[in-house]
Amino acid sequence: MKANELKELIKSGETSKIQFKERIDDQYKIGTEMVAFSNYIGGLLIIGVNDKTGAMNPLSYREEQETKTQLTNIATDNVSPSILIDIDSVTVEGGTIVVAKIKEGINKPYKDNKGIIWTKSGADKRKYLTMQN
Repeated sequence: MKANELKELIKSGETSKIQFKERIDDQYKIGTEMVAFSNYIGGLLIIGVNDKTGAMNPLSYREEQETKTQLTNIATDNVSPSILIDIDSVTVEGGTIVVAKIKEGINKPYKDNKGIIWTKSGADKRKYLTMQN
């Protein structure tokens, strides 16, 4: 993805297929977003953008590397069955924005590591139901 394409996506705001996170501060919540996208039609998780204002807050090189590792680990450890994600980095003024593409799952329903199934409802996610492990 090119910087100008990313900026256009950000201008459009969050949707059922696009979610912003400034940083990964809660791995469980990121996992629930991945579950919801996998149970829906997929989507983009964009890290380095404030989800309240849409303002870019680019990641440093170190943050970018840590974020990529965290995203991969979350997709394996916090999503059941685990999923594969495509991770891209977009260079912008002041640093990097990380874009994780989560595909629609082929092994639905997906659940988080607490057994909860999530799905998208507009720009939000909703609990669908709880599965017993």
